Amino acid sequence: MENKRISVLSFARDFVLVDFIFFLIVVIGYAVIVGGHEIAAGRENPVETLIAIVGHISNYIPVAIVLTLMFEIGGSLTMLLWRLYKRQIDAQIEQARTEGIASGEAKGEARGEARGIAEAFQLWTAWNNRRLEAEGKNLPFNEPPPPPPQAPSAE
Repeated sequence: MENKRISVLSFARDFVLVDFIFFLIVVIGYAVIVGGHEIAAGRENPVETLIAIVGHISNYIPVAIVLTLMFEIGGSLTMLLWRLYKRQIDAQIEQARTEGIASGEAKGEARGEARGIAEAFQLWTAWNNRRLEAEGKNLPFNEPPPPPPQAPSAE
C-alpha cells in the first residue's frame, strides 16, 4: 500500500488521524504550559491573560505543524529502516538455512558411505570366516564372495 502525497511538505493520507492527534497533543501541551506561565504572571485582567495565551498559541501553530511533519517523517524513516533490517535478517536466516541443509546433506552422505563400508567389511569378514571354517574342516566351500563395494556415485 502506497502513501500518496500531494506535495513534499504534506501529510500522508493514511496517517491523517494519527498526525491530527499528535498535532492536538502538541498544541494542548503547549497551551497548558503557556497558560500556567501567563496565569502566574498575574495580569490585571483575565481577558488580557486569555489574549496573551491565545497569542502565544497562534504563534506556536506553525511550529506544531512542523513538529507533526517531523513526527510523520521520523515514523516513516523508522519503518523504512525496520523493513531494510528485516530483509537483511531474513536473508541471513535463509543463507544459514541453506548452508545448514548443505552441511546436513554432506554429513549424511559421509555417514552413509561409512555405514556402507562397514557393512561391506562385515559381509567380507563373515564370508571369509565361513571359508576358513570350511577349509579347517576340509569341507568344500562353493559360496561366491560378496560383491565388491561400489564407489559412491557423484550426483
